[in-house]
Amino acid sequence: MSRDVRCCVSVAIVLAALTMASECYAFSLWRYGYGVYVDTYRSIVFDESAKTDNAQVVCDGDPAKADFILISKECQTLSVIDTHGRTICCYPVSVGRNYGNKQIPGDLRTPEGELLIASIHDAQLWGYDSGNENGYIQKNYGNWFLRIYAPPHWGIGIHATIRPHTIGTRASEGCICLDSDNLDKLQPLVRVGMKVVIETSIRDMAADGRCLVTYRRFDNECCVFDVQRYAGALQCDVYQDIIDHVVKPGDTHLSLAVEYNTSRKSIEALNPFVDLDNLVVGDIVRVSGPFSVMLDGVYGWNAKPDSGGPQYYIATDVDTFGRIAVMHRSSATRIQELNPELTPETLVPGTRVRVK
Repeated sequence: MSRDVRCCVSVAIVLAALTMASECYAFSLWRYGYGVYVDTYRSIVFDESAKTDNAQVVCDGDPAKADFILISKECQTLSVIDTHGRTICCYPVSVGRNYGNKQIPGDLRTPEGELLIASIHDAQLWGYDSGNENGYIQKNYGNWFLRIYAPPHWGIGIHATIRPHTIGTRASEGCICLDSDNLDKLQPLVRVGMKVVIETSIRDMAADGRCLVTYRRFDNECCVFDVQRYAGALQCDVYQDIIDHVVKPGDTHLSLAVEYNTSRKSIEALNPFVDLDNLVVGDIVRVSGPFSVMLDGVYGWNAKPDSGGPQYYIATDVDTFGRIAVMHRSSATRIQELNPELTPETLVPGTRVRVK
């Protein structure tokens, strides 16, 4: 190969590398929306062909044989499982806005592990005052409050939310919140003493120091993963001590996750060639160790920008300015400003209320 040809080839290689780097950098958008960090970065070291969509949940369980409730902080879902391990129903939920296992009252975290349903309350007349200008919010919990026995934390439960836009995000003060209609469907399946399994997530593990998580940028630089501010899909490297488990009778994918205070997603990543749905006694399953995984982001409930233009809401018989404000991420004062002709007395069912 002549000197000129070699020079041309070298220049072409350099240009190609610079083009690839610039394209990857263009995908790395560092922007802030309402205080929530959003990263739409795509890693060139991640094989897109290996990325698969979440499997559809098959709900073929027997409602008459409801066994326990499974709440996944990783997937933001609540499922009822029957005695045969089949799913009876599966609903999207919102859990504690702060990552990690609950430690103290008011830390805005959801407890983890094997818990129990302590009591079932008719909450139709219940309300809540968060201490802000929106005041007391009537019918804040839906028709039911399913209290969870999680000592020393006595205020944790499963209930509805008047902020349906928060479902599927980390937005609650520690409780498990779901749509009011789904709560009404769930309640007949629940009984006092029923087991509740709340599964952790990789982000929650990182927040508690149970593992260290870093992510890779296009130049392969590793940075510490900030679990409190991160949102968006990103390739992450998880570091933790190696622990292997010898399968015993009765062990399942889920029971191992709960026993070792880890997530099923972590165990799956550590055992890519193991049939975790059909464990064999005596087999070795790695339950802790280093691995890489693609994490899907969860945007904060207030991270979505307004669509623009006026927005309206039709009042119901339980609405107040405060309740409408909470539902639409606003304040009672702002609702009053947008509707100067309205007063608490004239806010009746069917009233068209401007909220944006």
